[in-house]
Amino acid sequence: MGPVASLTTSIQVVLLIYTVIPLPLYVCILIGVVYSLLFELLSGSRLDSHYVKPFTKLALHACIHLLGVHLFILTQIRQRKTFVKVGQSLLAKEDLEKEMVFKDQMIESVMPKKYAEELLNTDLRRPSASLESNCRTSNATTAGRSSGAESTAGILATQQGPNGGHGSLTINTAPDYRKFRRFNMNVMPDVSILFADIAGFTKMSSNKSANELVNLLNDLFGRFDNLCRICKLEKISTLGDCYYCVAGCPDPQPDHAKCCVEMGLEMIKAIRQFDIDRSQNVNMRVGIHTGRVMCGIVGTKRFKFDVFSNDVDLANDMESSGVAGRVHISEETAKYLKNQYILEDAPEYKGWY
Repeated sequence: MGPVASLTTSIQVVLLIYTVIPLPLYVCILIGVVYSLLFELLSGSRLDSHYVKPFTKLALHACIHLLGVHLFILTQIRQRKTFVKVGQSLLAKEDLEKEMVFKDQMIESVMPKKYAEELLNTDLRRPSASLESNCRTSNATTAGRSSGAESTAGILATQQGPNGGHGSLTINTAPDYRKFRRFNMNVMPDVSILFADIAGFTKMSSNKSANELVNLLNDLFGRFDNLCRICKLEKISTLGDCYYCVAGCPDPQPDHAKCCVEMGLEMIKAIRQFDIDRSQNVNMRVGIHTGRVMCGIVGTKRFKFDVFSNDVDLANDMESSGVAGRVHISEETAKYLKNQYILEDAPEYKGWY
């Protein structure tokens, strides 16, 4: 190997020390300097009469080491930037996963999981799919609504000209909210509806501020929400001091009546414990009826899952006419219980227990 090839090889080795070996900078400098000295000592180069050659090699080695240090610093900067970006990406991914979990929990707290998944999976980029109305109710109701929509689809307005005449005709079209999501209403044949109201709420709220009252209701309804989860009921909403939930909807449930009765009995126990914990004197009126309901997501802003039928109104009436501390059920609900509970006739209402 000639002297030029040997020098080139030494330069390559020095650059590899700075760029490939994962060592600190001072270790790389130490190894590079030792290698350069050993190379010059072992290469057997003889000094000629001109003293330019040794100093030239020394300057060349110094420049190679400076270049290696420069490459080392650039590599470290690039690696650290990559590390920071990867770390930021992992943190962003973790935050995104937390946000997704929080969003799913928020949506499932507003509506059942079945409807939440259907709403999230809706392709809003397809106008044809979003404009379809999938309503599993009677055709007469659908036709009536469509005819009413056509009659109120737009409003004609004329502008009066400067000479008292009419100007150009403009049309203000009502926005089509169906583009947000598909309208879907299901009919559930066997559903038990539970209404519960706080007996003595007026007396409890008469001597309390709004903050104290809301705090008490939040504590009590939080206990009821936990009972809903345990008894496998679907909470619909709260109306003031009234709590409203169903069993067997939106997913069919064979023991829906039993779950509702268990929920009512547990609510009475919960409010008694609430009286002990909060030093109150209130009780619960619970009314349960079993029948047919229509369920679905209603509204275009702050929309929610709700149920509708005459049986829902009947369950509400049973709650208002019930006795505090007792679960008031209808004859239809009693048919599903199969003598699992002790029933007493309500003397004022035939067929109610």
